[in-house]
Amino acid sequence: MTTRFVPPFILTATLCGPAMATFSLTAVTQSPEIKSDGPDEKTIGALIADLGNESFDKRDKAHKRLLAIGAPAVALLRKAAVNNSDFEARERAAQLAEAIQELGLVAYRVDFHHDFRKQPVPNKKFALVGPDAAQIVKSEPDGLRITLPTEKTGDAIGVRADFAIKGDFDITVHYELIKAVNPATNSTGFDIYLVTESSNTEALTFKRSIRPNGQDVYVCNRLTTIEGRREDTYKGQPTVPAKGKSGHLRIVRVGPKVLLSAQEEGADSFRVVHRVNLGEEDVKLVRLSASSFSAGTPFDVRFRDIRIRCAEADGIRPMSEAKTNSGKK
Repeated sequence: MTTRFVPPFILTATLCGPAMATFSLTAVTQSPEIKSDGPDEKTIGALIADLGNESFDKRDKAHKRLLAIGAPAVALLRKAAVNNSDFEARERAAQLAEAIQELGLVAYRVDFHHDFRKQPVPNKKFALVGPDAAQIVKSEPDGLRITLPTEKTGDAIGVRADFAIKGDFDITVHYELIKAVNPATNSTGFDIYLVTESSNTEALTFKRSIRPNGQDVYVCNRLTTIEGRREDTYKGQPTVPAKGKSGHLRIVRVGPKVLLSAQEEGADSFRVVHRVNLGEEDVKLVRLSASSFSAGTPFDVRFRDIRIRCAEADGIRPMSEAKTNSGKK
């Protein structure tokens, strides 16, 4: 585990409506606008207030200035996203806070990288999880391979991290689909699964799912406990088509909000496919796994590596300080 600071960037923003914007990213050298001590809260507060100004020029100027300020503006932007009396200002503040971290403007203080091609599991950082995991999960020169049996498994089988995460973070996983056949019934797939230290065991699944109708899609499940039962509060939301045999999945948390992004084979950038609230509680479980709810359907996936970056210096904690969870959801 090493600490580092991400170099600054400048974002150009194109306003597309009352509360929508598209962003492009350009790496730059240190600018006078991005100083180590940063603008004071009064200056940032005034710029945030201008996000709701009737003048397009003032809104646009404030938008670009806050993006250039970057990390020092995040806390006040989050506050404005909740408390500002102007709806459009709240929406713009929320988008800006997300964009600043999603595109690397926050100075991450912890950068953890685990290459499964060089570091076999189980080890001190990752443990096997799920029934018959020792036979199904294999460390190979090309990465961590999960070859599901043709029987219906139901349970998630893979590995979980032996550490917990606090604060804002970015989790990126590099994967390769080795074999994925359209199931006769239900679905097969692989996922990143997070659980937080919360009273209702709040959880999130970011999954690439293969379905009987030939669909290959990115799915989000937002799980919680309601009256003693596990419920998916994101159920019914649109899925997003997936393509390619390899790529990256990324989960970025900014405050309580989470962005789920995918970079597909041949693409040079990530695209956001789902947005959801997770809360700000510490994440006590990170799991990479595969599962099949369809008998007779082979499924084979390989995870090459995982990178976890945290904005806080103590963002990654030993698992001994957090509760664990099994392979079941």
